[in-house]
Amino acid sequence: MEVGGIRLGGKAFVSPQRRPMLEFLWERMEQEIFEDDALTRHMRLALLAPLLLELARGVGKRCCAPKMNVTKIPRGTIEQLCAELRADLPYPWTTEELIRRSGYGATQLRSLFVTMTGATPMRWLQQERVLHARDLLAQTDKTVMEIAMEVGFGDRSLLYRALRKLLKTSPSRYRAIMRHDH
Repeated sequence: MEVGGIRLGGKAFVSPQRRPMLEFLWERMEQEIFEDDALTRHMRLALLAPLLLELARGVGKRCCAPKMNVTKIPRGTIEQLCAELRADLPYPWTTEELIRRSGYGATQLRSLFVTMTGATPMRWLQQERVLHARDLLAQTDKTVMEIAMEVGFGDRSLLYRALRKLLKTSPSRYRAIMRHDH
């Protein structure tokens, strides 16, 4: 893999928890690639450093989740469940409700979810909420509280903590970066 003229040997494993941050950095790099002024070059370098660091950390690592062959029926069930969760992010989903809707036991549901998505059901839901909040921050003028309610965090501080954990930034900083208000 080559990033910014630097060649990384081997395959890099990116943990599902780190993936949103890397996607954010990569999107920003792609947006900055066509500009060529001094400020944009500095922005590219600032984005490239953590991106390369994360990729270098994952070179040669293997996913620690056990390999599990997911047949067509469980795959369809998990895909349907993911679609339902995405369609109604603000709903206060519980693990018990997901178990009931899927028809699987807690251990089996967790195992299928981790195999297919790389995350447990509730962690996957939180990541989806953060990704949707990220889009709303970049594309709308809604307040952080409005966005928190719309994506299902229900509280500004919960959204702040989730963004800080997954994207390593605050909502206002993310919005500023996306709108070039630095």
